[in-house]
Amino acid sequence: MKGQCETEPQRGARWLLTAVALAYLGFSVAACGSVQASRQSTPDATTANVTSAASPVPIATIASPPATAVSTAPVPPSPATPISSAILATATAFSPTAIPTAAPATPAAPSTPTSSPSPSPTLVPPTTTPALGLADQVQALLTFMNSDAGNQARLAQWIADRGLSPGQPPDYGETQKALTSPVEADLDGDGDSEIVLSLWQQSEGILPLGTVLILDQANGQYRLAYQAGTAAAAPDTLYSPALLKVEDINGDSVPEVLYTSTDCGAHTCFLTIWGVAWHGTGYTSLFPRPPSMAYPVLSLTDTNGDSKLEIVLKGGVIGSVGAGLQRERTEVYAWRNGQYELASTAYEPSPYLYFKIMDANEALAKGDYERAISLYHQALTDDELLAWKPMMADDKAKEAEVARKEIDGLRAFALFRLLQVQGLAGDKVAARQALADLHQRYPTSALGEAGDHYWQRFEASSDPVAACAEAQPIIEAHPEVLEPLNGYGYANPDFSAVDICYRPASAP
Repeated sequence: MKGQCETEPQRGARWLLTAVALAYLGFSVAACGSVQASRQSTPDATTANVTSAASPVPIATIASPPATAVSTAPVPPSPATPISSAILATATAFSPTAIPTAAPATPAAPSTPTSSPSPSPTLVPPTTTPALGLADQVQALLTFMNSDAGNQARLAQWIADRGLSPGQPPDYGETQKALTSPVEADLDGDGDSEIVLSLWQQSEGILPLGTVLILDQANGQYRLAYQAGTAAAAPDTLYSPALLKVEDINGDSVPEVLYTSTDCGAHTCFLTIWGVAWHGTGYTSLFPRPPSMAYPVLSLTDTNGDSKLEIVLKGGVIGSVGAGLQRERTEVYAWRNGQYELASTAYEPSPYLYFKIMDANEALAKGDYERAISLYHQALTDDELLAWKPMMADDKAKEAEVARKEIDGLRAFALFRLLQVQGLAGDKVAARQALADLHQRYPTSALGEAGDHYWQRFEASSDPVAACAEAQPIIEAHPEVLEPLNGYGYANPDFSAVDICYRPASAP
């Protein structure tokens, strides 16, 4: 009824229902005239300001809060909020239909209303402490070590209590023997033992973050002498560090510290080998570049009987379709010239023609002409060698054609390189025969014309660089000669026009 007050029964029922809701929220109920005035000035009666009511109406035993604590825009309670059974009983006395059917259940109401409509803040349990970052843990470790001389004997327990104990690293051979407890050794020859240890801390990624530390002792106090770290996610950290050796592994009477880390991409994990040793004024790397390989088996063994341990990695197959054609390899790192260097790489046998030619190229680059000639001949004569690209062909009907183009293109390249290596080896007769075979077997290949230009200049000057310069314009004008050499996945090199003609690094 707009513009006037309701009849007495209507007024009683309406006021009671309004009072039920408002009393639960801690509001005073306004008189008829005040509510009507509020409705006239507010389009939505449910959001009217009722703090100016002339006289509050008490409902049950819930006291109204002071007016200053009342919000000017109250929010209705959630449907899940209980309403006092005493309030519901009083409303029923006025009218059987006064309680909406959507009213919530009726457990006992709280005996004391909240003093403010604002929600209570979420409380953090007092026993919860924020997790320390790894850098803070390292500082805490130094504080612990320097606070009591007896804490050196309690270091392993301190690490375990803080959840920093290294876990079991992935099975990469030697990593299963990783040292999980701190190791004491005189690394710098000053008569006092240093402490070497690794720490792990769980991270947001799949792998834990950690580090390898060397603590130096002087006058009963410890300082951080070395801290390993490469992970991009956090400075001075590694992923899954595994401490392998703290001993003399290369026979120079100085203990080395050898450790590994693991980095994983979307499909593949790589193991990296790290190592340091004292070098007069500080700790220096054992490697010009730390070795890294996908899923390797790592071993430390004396492979040549020189009483020095070589570092051997076997594996290298990337777990991704995009990596393409692959085969395992074995890399041996030997102690030479004051550091561990790559001494040899041996590939597992492969049935693919592509790898036979890649091996010949590698032998040529090393100046091993005899081996290169043998491998190029095998590529040209072994009909058991396979093409790989048909496996990637979209159309089964075209697989034979794809295979033919791959094999012909690779063998034309092999003859062009055989021409070069025979000339470099001083066998001009064999070089001319390779060029003749190139024209006869693959008359449409642009490498025949490039071979003519190369040989004419090389025979006159014995200069392979100048001879390649003569052949280069022909190669650049025929990019199709690159197709058989490319497209084997990102684990293999891509050839450009300048890579077709071999230029020795020590050429005149």
